[in-house]
Amino acid sequence: MKTFKLGVAAATGGIAIVYLINFVMGFFGSGMGIMNINNSSIMSIGFSLVVIVIASLNLGVGF
Repeated sequence: MKTFKLGVAAATGGIAIVYLINFVMGFFGSGMGIMNINNSSIMSIGFSLVVIVIASLNLGVGF
């Protein structure tokens, strides 16, 4: 159980770092294409599904 919590925390931290990098890149007029709200590519949808799964695992760790 301890390794599961560590894995979920690492995945959450990784997602946070990706969002932070995208936020900083936005200040310089660039950004990640998979984070664009108007992009409906398979890669964007897949990234969103991964984020949803990690969020669900975070909810499960809380209980």
